[in-house]
Amino acid sequence: MATFVRYRSTVRRPVRVGTTLVSNSASGTLLDLDNAAVRRNLRALQHLVVPVTDQRQGLENFSLIDAMSNATAIADGVQTYTAIDLPKGQLITSATFVSATTALNTGTHQYAALYSSDGTTLTRVAVSADAVAGAWAANTAKTFTFTTPYTTVRDGIHYVGLLVTASAVPTLTGVTLQNAVVGALGFKRVGTAGSSLTATQASVALSSVTATANIPYVRVA
Repeated sequence: MATFVRYRSTVRRPVRVGTTLVSNSASGTLLDLDNAAVRRNLRALQHLVVPVTDQRQGLENFSLIDAMSNATAIADGVQTYTAIDLPKGQLITSATFVSATTALNTGTHQYAALYSSDGTTLTRVAVSADAVAGAWAANTAKTFTFTTPYTTVRDGIHYVGLLVTASAVPTLTGVTLQNAVVGALGFKRVGTAGSSLTATQASVALSSVTATANIPYVRVA
């Protein structure tokens, strides 16, 4: 027997849960909790069920209201990989990161890339053009548009890579965990790989990605 929950959107605009568009109505919508796509887009918090995907805003690695840290998430010439849960069939055209209190200084390379994961290897499936020395001020969202949009071919964890080379890289708005061990429980939520890089890595073994505690907020659309 299928398990259902009645869900009512708590925002004024519709949100998508799995394949169901939920409106802000009095009666709400019955959602099948045995549907993996539905379960993935729901989070139970005490007795509340809240949306985690807002199609107007794009897909996030966590709710932006939790992005309260000035995180040292990237380093010069080192690529950072941030996990994000994406549904199958999702068209991805860009990735957005938000700087914190430290701005970019004298940049030479700036890339974002999207990676699929089979649990062992991360494979690049989309990449932005090099923003080179383009400005990235403090407390500013920067969107990297992929040169070729990508449509996901499976549900599950993907990674967004960010590579910056500069005399001073920006700090990023995000979440700082107590330690890197917590961030790697179950799966790596964020990590770094490479050194002295001038372009994003085409592929990398997940075991070579060193888990860290600073998770940048990232949104793809």
